[in-house]
Amino acid sequence: MSRRSIIYIAIAFVVLLLGIGFLFTIFYNSENSGEPIAAIPTDAVVVMRFPSADKLINFQQEIEGVGSIFDEVDWFAEFVRNHKTAKSLALGNDALNTLFTSSNLFVSIHALGKGGNRMGYYIQLPPDLRDHTIASLDAYLIGKGAKMAKGEYQGSTIVHVVPGTGFPFDFYYTICNRLAIISSSRLIVETSIRQLASGESLIRSPAFKSLWNTLGDKSAINIMVNGAKFSSLIQPLLLNSQMRQIKVLNTLTDWIALDGFTRPDALIGNGFSMASDSTNKLFRIFLNQDPQPVTIADALPASVGCFVSYGIADFNDLSSNIKSNLDKDNKLYNHNLRLKVLSNDHRFDIERFFRVAKPAVVTSLFYRNESLENGGCWVNLYTLGDAETARVLAKENFSNYTREVNVSSSAGDVTVGGEKLPIYKLSFTDFSKAIFGNLLFSFDEVAAGFYENYFFTISDPAGAKFFLEAMASPDKLKNSPSYSSISQYAASMGNVFFFFNPAEGKSLLQLLADSPLEKELSKHTCIFDNIGGLGIQLRSLKGKLFTNVFLSTRAGKKDNTTAAEWTFRADTLLASRPFVFKNHKTKAAELAFQDISNKVYLLGIDGSLLWKVQVADRLVGDMLCVDFFKNYKLQLFFTTKNSIYLIDRNGDIVDGFPIALPSPATGPASLFDYDNNGEFRIFVPVADGRVLLFDKNGKEVQGWRFKNTGGLVTTPVNFIGQGAKDYICINDGIRYYFLDRRGKERLKLQKAITPGLNTQCYASDDGNGLVIADKEGNVFKITPDGKVFDLLSASFNKNYQFCYSDITGDKKSEFIFANENELTAFGPGGDKLFTSKLEGSITENPVLFNPGSKGKPLLSVITDEGKAYVIKGDGSVFPGFPMESMFSPTVVKASEKNNIVGALRVTSVGELKYYRIDQ
Repeated sequence: MSRRSIIYIAIAFVVLLLGIGFLFTIFYNSENSGEPIAAIPTDAVVVMRFPSADKLINFQQEIEGVGSIFDEVDWFAEFVRNHKTAKSLALGNDALNTLFTSSNLFVSIHALGKGGNRMGYYIQLPPDLRDHTIASLDAYLIGKGAKMAKGEYQGSTIVHVVPGTGFPFDFYYTICNRLAIISSSRLIVETSIRQLASGESLIRSPAFKSLWNTLGDKSAINIMVNGAKFSSLIQPLLLNSQMRQIKVLNTLTDWIALDGFTRPDALIGNGFSMASDSTNKLFRIFLNQDPQPVTIADALPASVGCFVSYGIADFNDLSSNIKSNLDKDNKLYNHNLRLKVLSNDHRFDIERFFRVAKPAVVTSLFYRNESLENGGCWVNLYTLGDAETARVLAKENFSNYTREVNVSSSAGDVTVGGEKLPIYKLSFTDFSKAIFGNLLFSFDEVAAGFYENYFFTISDPAGAKFFLEAMASPDKLKNSPSYSSISQYAASMGNVFFFFNPAEGKSLLQLLADSPLEKELSKHTCIFDNIGGLGIQLRSLKGKLFTNVFLSTRAGKKDNTTAAEWTFRADTLLASRPFVFKNHKTKAAELAFQDISNKVYLLGIDGSLLWKVQVADRLVGDMLCVDFFKNYKLQLFFTTKNSIYLIDRNGDIVDGFPIALPSPATGPASLFDYDNNGEFRIFVPVADGRVLLFDKNGKEVQGWRFKNTGGLVTTPVNFIGQGAKDYICINDGIRYYFLDRRGKERLKLQKAITPGLNTQCYASDDGNGLVIADKEGNVFKITPDGKVFDLLSASFNKNYQFCYSDITGDKKSEFIFANENELTAFGPGGDKLFTSKLEGSITENPVLFNPGSKGKPLLSVITDEGKAYVIKGDGSVFPGFPMESMFSPTVVKASEKNNIVGALRVTSVGELKYYRIDQ
């Protein structure tokens, strides 16, 4: 399957699931009977069944989030207007209204090549709707402005309803066997009449009938898609050259049957696909594969634009089925010949390599990185069952080729997490295609390599470094808003999973190459901006492929929260919570945050936009308010994936910034003024295992001697000064480092402590030691001579969050833990103060708000169910919470001049909402 094909699948399902009615000239009239499915012409590409015509009319309202995708599109606005007109027509006539609400409505879509698509509508007339009543509808429509012309065809009267004053619709209809057949195409109406007379119908197809019987009657919509004609559905949107490339879509499966369900922010389809034994369909190769866990998004970087992933239970069976598929298509000979050429001429036995490597998951993906040509690169990623043996075999094959041909196979080395990884040049460009054929994206594979238990091939050798550093980063696709929006509807086990992330996949528009579709999407970029994510999942089940389709929007859930004092809507979704900035002139609080298009905003505390600035990539960690020049004028300091920024309060990037990082940041940069003399030092952990140190001019400090960490640093570097000693504290997930200003070990512990993954080092309240937590949640005090004293014994899971802060307002720090769905605080003596149970697991470190002398400290947290909480010092939930939010709520004091406190939350449509809260 070519990379273009995958994009077309995405677009086709968008067209299918969103634009089901886009042509529905919603002129549901009334008329005769039989079984509606019998009247649908057998060349239909799509067949749909709604509980009633009224349900179709109201469909757009039920999927309000889906409608928002096209909010700024002119044809959609016209569609909505026609919607309203059609509904008013139905409400104005009792017979028409009965017809609209009492019978199933069947809809078919027929591809007419470059001439576009046409739709047919079929309604079985209810028994109590008499012929004279039906006849009276003509007069009603004429009275509404319609014009009519009638003609006979094989004993049935076809009525052509023509637009008139106040009546915008143009369609044909007939009544045959008490079925009302309606279409804007006379050809469809005539074909339906002939078909009813001949007895031919879709239901006579064994594949169609088998899947039709699986559809339920409680869903908002039933959909049948003819896999053999799938590509013709989007032919009007593409160029001829593009159509030739997507013909592979017709070989995937026979019929697909889906029960459609609506959510405020998603359309969901569940059903089956049929890949019969009698036809050569690609997806047949998975019928005997046991479903596998769907976990690839746990490993992939957040900047993946799209992927298709295959879970493989038995590679030998998969290989055998691929060959059987090729044999039926008369391509097996060429397949075997190609493998032989690669083995003899290029010294690489690919089939043996994969049998030895035992791939458990095969993933083909587009990795977005604006530093690369074309905005990213294509990657085939193999999760291996025996990576070590595969490494040995690959190295042997590349060495043999180098020795015999006298051409180097090296494309250089990449260092990730302190490990040097060789990258190999491929002497042929179809490494993956030689085995997997059209299952993967089609691109020239020019380089390959290994990372942990993965083998990969890549389209751009320069992209290997960026991709592997992104793989090592904790910023994963599973946590992205786009993937999270569809993963909640996906099964945990499957064989095939396709995902498209519009936020990272816009650069794929270039693949559509001046087609009508590309022009439409480029003209209306809101379509991409408003789609949350698209997912398609297949799972082998009793000789069929269980099929899930998910299309989410950025509309989110209906908001039942108390009305906000103000709402600010960003250009697109927000990528962070707001951080508090201070206006050094007025002393008023201001709010800084980033959206997913990497714009940074600054708002006034009243929600007014002060400025927005485009930066190159995504925020890492928090934004800080700093006085960088020690002149009482404040700046915004923050880290992105590849840079460190300093922006003044006017929105201008300060001279010398951004500082470009040689390797992507794995945690936020920290800014310290050791001696309060303005000589700032900037620490930032990066993906190659180093902790870099820059001076205030952005130059690396030459005397910094710290070497690479053993693990990955994701938490900020801390600087703690106590008396004559100070400590630079680092947690790499394996150990704590306590360094002096030159990067040498200052403190060696008398016993080893493995840190918690999300913990930092804190200064003890007595000013004579450090407080740290281990991986179980036990807390220790470290004295200046390295002695270790137990402060608290606890037991939490490895992903717990910890902070050491004063939450009670007594000027003594408490031990605060967020573990799964519980927030727990212990006093300085180890006594439990409270445990608060929340809805969902806490996903971020609790954020402390301290209002000063006139208020009590508060904690804000967010859970994986999108519940934002503000917690008081006694563990009780602040009134009005939880609220729906994408991030932890930000609690802010409006100004130093008053005691007004507010809370902000981020909605799933890119809104920032402010609420005043009364302590």
